[in-house]
Amino acid sequence: MENNILLIDDDEDECLLLQMALQHCPKPAKVHQVMQFNDAVTFADTSPLTPDLIFLDLRLPEMPGLEILTWIRHHERLMNVPVIIWSHTASDNDIEQIQQHGGNYFLSKIADQDSLRESVKHICETWL
Repeated sequence: MENNILLIDDDEDECLLLQMALQHCPKPAKVHQVMQFNDAVTFADTSPLTPDLIFLDLRLPEMPGLEILTWIRHHERLMNVPVIIWSHTASDNDIEQIQQHGGNYFLSKIADQDSLRESVKHICETWL
């Protein structure tokens, strides 16, 4: 059975890097990418699929990632889906807030593809 991953990020290049890393996930997964919060709402409310895992960029232009994370944790279909915060940087305070808002893990947008692949493999083994 194929897992479904929802990727909420507005940067096409970084999404491509993550999708390449997800190809090495030990469990088959289909990635559904949305670039804006409104697209994530549409996906959550209309798609027959419930994602098995969500990757969320912390820094989106139209709405902060922590607000989106709060929305996810209150959405009936998504509230129990593991959320991986995927961002360039996070301070200790950001990571604490991510945990307080229900984030499961922080993944740095790593330039090194090998490190990213290993981190994503760990995430897949843990949450899928």
